[in-house]
Amino acid sequence: MRRVPVFLSGAIVVVALGWILRPVPGGAPRRAGPGTLAATVVAPAIPAEAVSYADVLDIADADVLGDRWFLLDRRASRVHVLGPKPGSLVSFGRSGIGPGELTRPGALVLHGDTVVVVERLGGVLHRFNTAGRHLGDRRFEVGGCRVPVVSDAVSTPAGLVFLVTCPGVRLNTRAFAALERPGYDARVLASTAARPSPFEGIDPHFTPVLATHRDGIVFGAAGDECLSVMTLSGARSGVYCAGWLERLPLPEGDHEQLARLRVRMAAFGAHLKATDALPPFDGLFPVGPAAYAFRTPTRLGGASRQLHFAPTGPDRGARLPVARYAFAGRGTALLGWESAGGIRIARYDLPD
Repeated sequence: MRRVPVFLSGAIVVVALGWILRPVPGGAPRRAGPGTLAATVVAPAIPAEAVSYADVLDIADADVLGDRWFLLDRRASRVHVLGPKPGSLVSFGRSGIGPGELTRPGALVLHGDTVVVVERLGGVLHRFNTAGRHLGDRRFEVGGCRVPVVSDAVSTPAGLVFLVTCPGVRLNTRAFAALERPGYDARVLASTAARPSPFEGIDPHFTPVLATHRDGIVFGAAGDECLSVMTLSGARSGVYCAGWLERLPLPEGDHEQLARLRVRMAAFGAHLKATDALPPFDGLFPVGPAAYAFRTPTRLGGASRQLHFAPTGPDRGARLPVARYAFAGRGTALLGWESAGGIRIARYDLPD
């Protein structure tokens, strides 16, 4: 294979990781009247119960503790705390490179009574108490991964587990579930198969997912038939399948967006695979002892999503409204929509 200049290799990595791993909004949505989501021009209808929060610019991640939701605002480099009363909001954190300051936050997780914000690049953790007081920072490393890219984190009895993607040999991309061990390299509990390099064909819908499970964690790539259930010692104890979820067709405007990206990638000698359907889901949230909410994309790059629930029990096949942001926790869900006055947010009670 022909050698690629270093600066070109770096550009390909940036383009590939930026596309595959980071949900990128497709610009400000154009508003239309109430109705269902059309191909590319109609934003999700905002329900009347959604409350506007002018200080919330973006919701990159979210976690819930009791009746409070903690939101990671990547654009503002802040954490917002939504109290039980509609409209109540307190915030902490700021942009910067000093202690407790956020540079490019990628994930938020509640670990006991500690709020942990993880930087997207480099494995840096910022720890706060639930009132927003900075407790300290630390770094974790994954052996063999020079620049870990963190897209999610979950709290387990054994410690924090991170969803890490690492470009490897010949720019192949793999995802890892890594258990933090302070003072040591994080322990890899599981990994996906290596994906094709940019020169062999990038999968635009490679979406690694991670969630807690009563036996440990659920981990894998959303496009795979089933996810692996792993113990916290790294043993595979079973599989979790969601064959009832249907992949939505790729909207016409998203085909055009992929075509434009394909041209840009070709300029670096890289190849983007063709696709005619969205991934079946891009997020998995435990909502009960053995129940999950699946976050299904309805537009490319996470421009809109919908929460689905496993077809069991009295709410067989239930789903929530289409939204720009969607997260769920035990007994509750949080949805968000972009509007001229800020992010509008609604909460929904879920059955036990």
